[in-house]
Amino acid sequence: MPVRSRTVTAKDLIELRDIGPVANTDIHAQILSVSPNGQSIAFQQRQANIATNSYCLEMYTLRLDGKSAPVRIDRGGEFFHATYSQLGFAAFTSPGPMPTITPHWSPDGQWIAYLRRDGGITQVWRAQADGTGGNAVSRLAYDVDDLAWTSDGTGLIVSARPALAVAKADIEKEGLQGYLYDERFAPVSGSVPVPREPIDIDVTVIDVVTGASRPATAQEKTMLSAPPVTGKPAEASAFYPGPNDQAAWTVADDPKNLFSAKTLHVRWHDGRVANCLAEVCGPVSSLWWSRDGREVYVLRAGWQTERTDLLRWRFGQARPEILLSTTDVLIGCSLANEGLVCGHETSIRPRAIVGIDLASGKVATLYDPNPEVPSLELGQVTRLHWKNAFGIQTWGDLVLPPDHVPGQIHPLVVVQYESRGFLRGGTGEEYPIQLLAANGMAVLSFQRPASLGVVHGVATFDELNAYDMTDWADRRSIQSALDSGIDAAIATGTIDASKVGLTGLSDGATTTQFALINHPRYAAVAMSSCCSEPDTMSVLVGDATRTWFAKMGYPALSQGDSHFWAPISLEQNAAKIDTPMLMQLSDREYLDALAARTALVEQSKPVEVYVFPNEYHVKWQPQHRLAVYQRSVDWFGFWLQGREDPDPAKARQYERWHRLKR
Repeated sequence: MPVRSRTVTAKDLIELRDIGPVANTDIHAQILSVSPNGQSIAFQQRQANIATNSYCLEMYTLRLDGKSAPVRIDRGGEFFHATYSQLGFAAFTSPGPMPTITPHWSPDGQWIAYLRRDGGITQVWRAQADGTGGNAVSRLAYDVDDLAWTSDGTGLIVSARPALAVAKADIEKEGLQGYLYDERFAPVSGSVPVPREPIDIDVTVIDVVTGASRPATAQEKTMLSAPPVTGKPAEASAFYPGPNDQAAWTVADDPKNLFSAKTLHVRWHDGRVANCLAEVCGPVSSLWWSRDGREVYVLRAGWQTERTDLLRWRFGQARPEILLSTTDVLIGCSLANEGLVCGHETSIRPRAIVGIDLASGKVATLYDPNPEVPSLELGQVTRLHWKNAFGIQTWGDLVLPPDHVPGQIHPLVVVQYESRGFLRGGTGEEYPIQLLAANGMAVLSFQRPASLGVVHGVATFDELNAYDMTDWADRRSIQSALDSGIDAAIATGTIDASKVGLTGLSDGATTTQFALINHPRYAAVAMSSCCSEPDTMSVLVGDATRTWFAKMGYPALSQGDSHFWAPISLEQNAAKIDTPMLMQLSDREYLDALAARTALVEQSKPVEVYVFPNEYHVKWQPQHRLAVYQRSVDWFGFWLQGREDPDPAKARQYERWHRLKR
């Protein structure tokens, strides 16, 4: 066992080296890519730097022999935000995290191509796989969105949207005459219209040596997307072609249920089709074929699935066998010569790259970007299971202080709403689980249960939203799961039931808001976004999003439906709420909280609000994350432990909080 030598700090958590997204919600994220010969991988590593309020971005290659050290092939570039299209908005900035940068191997395995941002523009770069040099390939006046190699490796196929730059320029010009307020606005995110779809995509091919460009052919354009699927059965949900006309696919057991369990079908080389029932082979997350087509490997996992299983199904076997079963997280798995290569993390170890032997299921670490973590004093973790009043099973992790001894009881802070993998800071990385534990508090890392609509079974997403929104049904289910989880933690005999704190971002903030009104058992709360109120859900979101919310069941602002809002509105219930409330919000979202904050202040309730500049739904700036971490620990230390940091720089903070207490 490693020797724990020192207490964990905020800097330790913020400056961890990350490969791929911090969150584990997308287990298919392409965090690495495998070389054409299957013997090496490439990946990007990212590390925050608090001192410079920036990130160090590095690109590496690694041989999969289990002996080699990674080779750095590039260092540099700027942090940038992913964009997406939703509700007609084009290139809407993502909630905050940097997109996963997937490296692309050249056909001969000698070069790596990737996206890199410099001077505020994202371009295509390439670097030699052995680390001997690299350069920018594209030099466009606008961002590159995607890339692929030509089949002969002499060029890079590049997609971009020059029309988006034109649309933004037109909007800037329009501002000279005043903007027409219409569906282009999302007021809570800014006062400038957002371009609307459709925005044309331009695809070109750039010669990697000369830099000359030409329009891509129709065939080349298809190389930017997944290859076309042939032979997929009409009823198949997912399809996995194999060698020699073999194939595997899943079929919903109940076609009328959007979230139905799915049976796996495999067509072997002799033409026979074998079936594996959903309770044995589902939910299928990924599937790979062996080279000879006589075996398939199935990864059975999902966001609402606690365990991850690796199955091997051999030709002639009646059913698959389990090679590996774990509650650890496996993310971004790819097939290589030596087996699977995945990102892997546990509750007390951040993500590393591992290899999984497909003969034995054994896991071996290939690269650990954070080898110092085992020397840190981390909290004691226990996995708890429980059901809510609706019979829905969920779980959470109870983290006790590193120096906890039997008989001690601690205040409890609940962190939401995902508890798979390294227990760092919950959704959005806002609330430092290990730092709270190091300061003598227990933490319940709460896994949000599946929504009632998912469990009930619905045919469409509109039905799902309508089912969950009726009388706030899903909110009541989450509240019940939260209460049951806290009760399970208290039942361990380690928790002071009178000193429970609650935190939340996004859906977790809505859970916190609902809990304050419907089960006010908390001594203090902290939120990183807020609030679901009549004006925020109809006015500040803009016309496009307001129409979407109306389809979900939210009433029009002009209806004045106080009965609908009674179970969740802080503004409407301000007089009844006495729980001290800390809000640490981004400048793009703080307007959502002002109505509730004003109502609480008018009622002389203990509330404090901070606004962080140039931030998004998930805060990305390292210094902002440090401030949120430290203030959150101070806040819960003050209200749950009666503890104050003696740092003179915090004297005014505690003066304000004492006034709130009075």
